[in-house]
Amino acid sequence: MRLVGPSLLLVVLAACTPEEPKTPEQPTAAPTAAASAPVDPDAGRAPTPYTAAQIREANPAGRTLTYVIEAPDKAPIRQRFRFAAADDEHATIATEVLSEDGKVLGEPEMKISSWEELRHHASYPKEATTIADATAETPAGSFPCKRYTVIEQTDKGKKRTIACFAKDMPGPPVEMTVELDGALVMSMTLVKREP
Repeated sequence: MRLVGPSLLLVVLAACTPEEPKTPEQPTAAPTAAASAPVDPDAGRAPTPYTAAQIREANPAGRTLTYVIEAPDKAPIRQRFRFAAADDEHATIATEVLSEDGKVLGEPEMKISSWEELRHHASYPKEATTIADATAETPAGSFPCKRYTVIEQTDKGKKRTIACFAKDMPGPPVEMTVELDGALVMSMTLVKREP
């Protein structure tokens, strides 16, 4: 109800604004097919390991993925991603930091994402990406996977990301490392998946 006043004001102001003086019309070129074609968000990107539909089907409400995240000179962190809610279009994911005995520390961070947004988390530049079959050995098990090796030049140096996506478990990588100029920056390893 509060928006009616400002909306009405905008309409009135637009109606009261004097028109620009007319200039002779210049012929314009017809729009080209390229100008009217929608932009492909995957143009120039390597194929993602899963479709949005595959991620949705594999991660219903209640699914949890627990990782150990490590970085040099820092204590390891146990982090759990919990699919708190899911529908055809979106997932609500609670990110929780866990104690060594599995208790949630602090308040979970809640985020709603579309399944397509989650798919795009695994979107890498095509020219910088190599995809190979591999096996990831993690505390959660051994997973045949697609290993994405992405090498990019950043303003901080040469960045190499290796992400292993389990072939039969659509979602985040089961194992990932990030290096900068050959030095480890962080690693993330799946330790548990429930149910």
